[in-house]
Amino acid sequence: MKDTETQILNLGPKLVPPAPQQVLKRLPKQIEQMKDKVAAASRTVTKTIGRQSPLVNKFCQRVEVEIRNRIATEALRDPIFEPAINYFQKMQKHKKIIFRQADKSKVFHADIREKYIEKSTAYMRETNAYIEIPTSPLKEMIEKSDQFLHNLVSTKQMPQSFLDKLRPSMRESELPHLYYNPKDYKIGEPLRPTVSEIKSPLVKIASFSDKNILPLFDNHTPYSISNSITFPKHLKECKTTSETNIYTFDITDLYIIITQKEAVLAVCKFLGTYGYRKIRNLSINSIKALFLHVLENSYFFLQLSRVEAKYYKQIRG
Repeated sequence: MKDTETQILNLGPKLVPPAPQQVLKRLPKQIEQMKDKVAAASRTVTKTIGRQSPLVNKFCQRVEVEIRNRIATEALRDPIFEPAINYFQKMQKHKKIIFRQADKSKVFHADIREKYIEKSTAYMRETNAYIEIPTSPLKEMIEKSDQFLHNLVSTKQMPQSFLDKLRPSMRESELPHLYYNPKDYKIGEPLRPTVSEIKSPLVKIASFSDKNILPLFDNHTPYSISNSITFPKHLKECKTTSETNIYTFDITDLYIIITQKEAVLAVCKFLGTYGYRKIRNLSINSIKALFLHVLENSYFFLQLSRVEAKYYKQIRG
């Protein structure tokens, strides 16, 4: 491998070469989405019913013109990196090499597709936490979630005002997808599975539940550490010496060994123990129903190189 190619892999995702054609290809759809959101915000502020005001159209047209002008004057690719980038793109096009961001070093990791398929198959078999299903469950997820939320409102288990905040969008929802980041710091370079759920039909319910329950937990324990940045700060408060030992525990497949129903019952027990009867006008039973709906309807698809997409339902964790 040439020095330039090694340098690009070491830069990882921080290296984003200009790709004006990709931007222009996505631009019309993104402008339409922006137009809908700006129009909706405008109607809320002005308390009007009309679909789109001329001002919104003019604003969005101006944004599109500015973006196209910026792309037209954008600097060309770095002449040193361009041959290496073209080489990597050629390798990807012929499906010979798969590039992925490494788990912790954040550089690019290169490997052959057969190894990814082999490791993915082994992960699915060993965890026994997923079952393959024949078709995409996206439509079913949207309809089922919509019906679930309507039932909560009709039975007065949830305020009507929460309905629009939690309902999935038929237009914008996407099926979550599973991808892998190789752990290049471990023997055998095992894969770390991650499910991207940014546009999942369940993401609004999951986010709502997390934002309203997690702060309550933090209020009742001195041992909550939100991220790795706060951990060193926490250590400074501890009295340590040169003889102090610090131990870490690496739990294999942590999230899938926690059973679904027992985890939800633990949350409900916590709320009851500390005297919470309602959270934002939601009873403990309603909160329990929201958690279970998210956990029991966890679906995703996996798309590996030169392999048809496979759909899965998570049955553990």
